[in-house]
Amino acid sequence: PFYESFTLDTIRIYRKMFGNVSIILATWKETINSKNISELNNLGVEILCLDAPKTPFTFVKGFNATTLQIYSTCEALKKSKEKKILFSVKHRTDQRALESDWLQRLFLLQKNFSNKTDILDNRILVIASSTMKNRIYGIGDQFHFGYTDDLIKFWSLPYFNEGINELVKNEKQSTPFVINDTAVFSETYLMSKFLKLNGYNLKWTLEDYWSALQKYFLIFDDSYIDFTWEKNDSNITVHPKQYL
Repeated sequence: PFYESFTLDTIRIYRKMFGNVSIILATWKETINSKNISELNNLGVEILCLDAPKTPFTFVKGFNATTLQIYSTCEALKKSKEKKILFSVKHRTDQRALESDWLQRLFLLQKNFSNKTDILDNRILVIASSTMKNRIYGIGDQFHFGYTDDLIKFWSLPYFNEGINELVKNEKQSTPFVINDTAVFSETYLMSKFLKLNGYNLKWTLEDYWSALQKYFLIFDDSYIDFTWEKNDSNITVHPKQYL
């Protein structure tokens, strides 16, 4: 969604930091008005006003968020590819990075720990606060940096309702959407589905999860880019440098 004060301020900050860097905002039509659109146009933002896809889980919190995130992220990344942008960042509209050179930091971090693999041209960078060490395939889905083509590959997934049954059908399940005592939704669905679609043999163990993290991703501390998350519908605030 578009958060009038926070999202606009984030874009103003990014304009001061990075000048004419391309900014693409994908949001839902009902969350943005003509005044917001005018302000964003003045800031040189490319706006994608989307209609939410309708699925059996459209009104189910959690499951719905996964489908909505797949759709909006893919639309923005496709636009980035159309504009021939080599690297992209994907993050929520209630988040921002405040380190003045955070884009350069991520570029150099990826370069210094480069790893071209059978699936990706290089690692996808992910913030630590949203990545679970002991939740199988629980990589964070909120903030990604990498080659645009790699991010498109990660996010080009079936919607949750379409992809979940195929993912679990050949696995020993104790309850629906649970494999080896791991609930398969949100982040777990995204990472496991991405890996499986690209020929990876999922073992549903922590050791296999850690192995995939090491090979395809790079997890970095939030404070490295002065990452901030002010979750709009709760009291959650993440700002690591406030505590340093």
